[in-house]
Amino acid sequence: DKGLNVSFSKVKFRDIAPRVGLKFELAGKDMPTFDIHRARIPSSLFKDIIGDLQVIMKQYGEPARHKNEEARSRFLAPLFNRIVALFDLTIFNTPESIIPGRMTTGGQRIEYHFLVFGGLSILVIEVKFFLGTANERLDAIAQVIAECDACDYANDQLDLPPSLIYGILSDGTSFEFFSFNGSTKPPIFSRGVFRTTLSSRPHQRLTVADYDATSDANFIRSLRPICETAFYFLLLAYKAGVDAYAERFVKNEIKDMRPWESYSN
Repeated sequence: DKGLNVSFSKVKFRDIAPRVGLKFELAGKDMPTFDIHRARIPSSLFKDIIGDLQVIMKQYGEPARHKNEEARSRFLAPLFNRIVALFDLTIFNTPESIIPGRMTTGGQRIEYHFLVFGGLSILVIEVKFFLGTANERLDAIAQVIAECDACDYANDQLDLPPSLIYGILSDGTSFEFFSFNGSTKPPIFSRGVFRTTLSSRPHQRLTVADYDATSDANFIRSLRPICETAFYFLLLAYKAGVDAYAERFVKNEIKDMRPWESYSN
């Protein structure tokens, strides 16, 4: 199908939902789900993240006082910077990447665009200043879909095997997690859900408590699950990258063996 001639930020859920097998009128309720867990991080690392956030808040204020997406994005940066550093340069951010996609031809910059092993796109993070009405949130999800599709297309152009692309949507208060599987027709876009017990009702997002400088215990307590979920998500993305490169290696090895097989016959 011909791509939508709009930028990522202009794409609407109404237009892009059918391209991932979803019905607009169901407002995302027909979206497949997958379980998300937490991967523990050392307390020393979490303290470093808190320290970085406190420095950021001295510059830009607490989240409730932010005036634009730039301030919100800078507030969130320490959460991901410290965790990405654990992967020792095998995962790195290429901020403000401009890449085309299949579903949208208008393109636009992707603010947080993570690659593994120097080439494979594995994760996008979309930061919004405000996610108000249900329709606004759906349109923000549409932007995540378009960005994941662009990453999948970029991987295809590098002749890399199809790999799951992961996406995070946040307004600084709430965090939602998604995956994009471009190996199917149409692609499958799924939502990550959280369960406190196996029989509990799944939750679609994690939320940070309001920051109060006089008593920030609730803020810190609510932040740790988000950091550990982000770490788990990066582990999933890293594994997807390893699997993709392993598949390409095996594929290339088989190709290299064919001339020898012909010669031996």
